Amino acid sequence: MKRVAAVIVAAVTLALISISGYSEKAMACNCFVPDDPAAAAARSAAVFSGEAIAMKTVKQGGERSIAVLIEVDTAWKGMDQSQAIVYTDLSSCQFEFQMGSSYLLYAYENQGDLRVINCGRSGELQHVLADVNSLGEGKAPGRKVDLSGEFSILRELAPLIAAGAVVAAGAVLLIYYVRRSSRN
Repeated sequence: MKRVAAVIVAAVTLALISISGYSEKAMACNCFVPDDPAAAAARSAAVFSGEAIAMKTVKQGGERSIAVLIEVDTAWKGMDQSQAIVYTDLSSCQFEFQMGSSYLLYAYENQGDLRVINCGRSGELQHVLADVNSLGEGKAPGRKVDLSGEFSILRELAPLIAAGAVVAAGAVLLIYYVRRSSRN
């Protein structure tokens, strides 16, 4: 009888834990889609089109995001350089980028970063041509930049390489000291 009671208590405890709302962060995407491209552009920090040429997962303030390097071809607002890095959260609001695809992006600014979410007027260029036409003639970026270094694997590995060099140097010094001590 005690065994049955223990199993029931364990099952109830597990059920309560599973429905108690334990999660790191569970939030629905809060969407507001402006009625027209002009309204969306007015609410955006930058409006531009370009191709996704590199992507990586990054951590920002404890949250994981995807950083996407965009080769900018046309800008309507807030973008004067040939490349931009935009971020999208790994959440229900995540904007789905595909390498090699071109996008019209209505980006907002958050702590100095340009960000996009899956709701709004941003989209793959072939699906938002009406917005492009409505926005009118954009401008080519005026300033040529190369942000690809931000996506370099060596840049990501630099701290590990430096730590490895320090450990190797320490090992060499230790071996030298041990050999020198054993000679005396």
